[in-house]
Amino acid sequence: MWAVVALTFLGAARSVVGTSATAILQRHAPEEQRGRVMSLNTLILNGGRPIGDALLALLAAWLPLTLLVTGCAAAVGLTGWGLRRHLHPQESAEDGLDAPDHSG
Repeated sequence: MWAVVALTFLGAARSVVGTSATAILQRHAPEEQRGRVMSLNTLILNGGRPIGDALLALLAAWLPLTLLVTGCAAAVGLTGWGLRRHLHPQESAEDGLDAPDHSG
């Protein structure tokens, strides 16, 4: 039963993340290249998912499920943290997430 709840939550979260990612891509892509950027995004998502699924299936055969889920959660968290630093450098600096600049 817990798996159904987890999958429902993950499906909803994927929808939110996918919508947000698309909005960010459209906002930051130059207008004349927006179609190319969105087609590349679609190619990576649709082509990368089967590769990621195959890799996770191999890992699931060798690793305990708890370790695999924890690793995936850490990867998602680190990706979100990196994107935040990249997309909002001013806020990251205010939060103390950037190293101080000692260049002079």
